[in-house]
Amino acid sequence: MRRAIMVCFFLALLPIFALGHDLYLAYLNAERAHVQIWDRPVLLSDLGWALLQYFPDAFDTAYGNIDSDTWINTVGPLLEQKNLFLAAIPATFMLIILTIINFLQNLPVKFKIRTTKKDPRKKVKRKKFFAPEGFSKSKSKMKYKRK
Repeated sequence: MRRAIMVCFFLALLPIFALGHDLYLAYLNAERAHVQIWDRPVLLSDLGWALLQYFPDAFDTAYGNIDSDTWINTVGPLLEQKNLFLAAIPATFMLIILTIINFLQNLPVKFKIRTTKKDPRKKVKRKKFFAPEGFSKSKSKMKYKRK
């Protein structure tokens, strides 16, 4: 469960970074216009704008390889979505899954799960010491002779 919470924490960093990026851009734009940052609304960036701004070659390649009907109906609406909301989707799904798992674990009904693994609490019978005839186990340490 701790690993799942750690994954959820890292997934929650994605929207925080997206919001930080948008606040940084708002700060730069306010500084260029010589106004205070709180005088203007903070505009959230779209996925399409981010792709055009930071990865124009990848955008051009995708635009050239996808037919126009698919681009208009599927890719276009996706590119118009805000980065903050798109980055929050994986963390939201992970939180929903963790909530369902936590709810199911706290039910008063005990579920029996069949496994093929052996019970680790059972002791394994160890075989007796097998060695050729004439060889015996010594209880003292072996002494090495140095040459």
